[in-house]
Amino acid sequence: MNKKIGIIEVCEPNHYSAINGLMKTYAVEPSNQVYIFTMNKIAKALRENGLRENIHLIEWDEKEPLADFLKRIEEYQFDRVHYSTILNYYKEFLNFTPKTTELYFHVHNIDDWFNDSFGRLWKVFAFNWKNNPENKPAYKLIGRFALEAFLYKNYREKLIKKVNQYKYQYIVHSSGQKQFMSKFVPAEKITIFPFAIYEYLQDGSGDNTKLRVCIPGIASNSRRDYDSLFKVLLEKVDLLKDKMVLDLLGFIPKNEENEIVPPIQALISKGMEVLHYFEFVYGERYDNLLSQCDILLNNQKVNKSPSQIYGVTKESGMLFNMIRGCKPGILPSAYPVDQEFHASAIFFDDYAQLGDLLVDLVNHPEKLQAMKSHAQFLSEKYSPKSLYPVLMKG
Repeated sequence: MNKKIGIIEVCEPNHYSAINGLMKTYAVEPSNQVYIFTMNKIAKALRENGLRENIHLIEWDEKEPLADFLKRIEEYQFDRVHYSTILNYYKEFLNFTPKTTELYFHVHNIDDWFNDSFGRLWKVFAFNWKNNPENKPAYKLIGRFALEAFLYKNYREKLIKKVNQYKYQYIVHSSGQKQFMSKFVPAEKITIFPFAIYEYLQDGSGDNTKLRVCIPGIASNSRRDYDSLFKVLLEKVDLLKDKMVLDLLGFIPKNEENEIVPPIQALISKGMEVLHYFEFVYGERYDNLLSQCDILLNNQKVNKSPSQIYGVTKESGMLFNMIRGCKPGILPSAYPVDQEFHASAIFFDDYAQLGDLLVDLVNHPEKLQAMKSHAQFLSEKYSPKSLYPVLMKG
């Protein structure tokens, strides 16, 4: 049965991978027509990753008010519409009424939408005030708290009520998220769909002469623990420098260059090869670099705040980069991971142990072979053809 699908992503350029997977899964059925409403950066990345004939891109010129763009979307009639990300454009989406029977709402941060009490917001503010992971000035921290507590919270509650007026479904990325969200929403109204899909990328790691370790995603201390990572790498640099390449496959934000760049330069000065970028890496270039790595490393801060826990209330892109690149991974032991990933993953309790693991891997790279084989097996389950029934059963 053919369907006309609308997918809207106008908030977060880093979520292009999620849109790529979603649109290609729907496009597996040739009779479906898939319309992507998005910003120019995402459209460019989607084109680089390839479009099927039944996928249509409609670009938003960000100089135009978003409300006007959404008003034009209301002229379309769809069978199903996806809201991929809503970030700060709450008012615009609250005034938006798409013509559709089914509305699928992607929830990236469950706490923000379903556990949004004033008490939780205050605890998050207090945590950010004490730790200030993004080095924001005090007035911005106070202003953000005021917006969240007295404006955005109200908008989010109204948006959920509006979503629930349709034949609705919520999308999350892992079983851990679904389990937590089931406290607030009936489990049958929650669909698990990955943040990235497997597209049979050619393995480019075969000619590596050094172990190539890749950290995908924005290089930010607010999300990941680069301080501890760089410290242990500097301690082990003499044992690693001739046998390992570190690829920070995600741009370094301007406001964090003063923290991230100096230890990178220190490692390079001691002979270690460290690849890093100051611009957004996406599309074909991203896939090529991902394919060249041997293993992915997740230096995630599992508890991002008093209430936000990766693998529970929100999800990292790490597991889905493992899927997309068909790669094994190294993850913190505290990160809740579905059992199916365990055979292609190594877990570390602290960064001293991580340093020892890396030294062991550079000296015994053959230990990765079984993990790579399982990664290949696992990724096959996440191809568009395999995932299509997941979307259609909703």
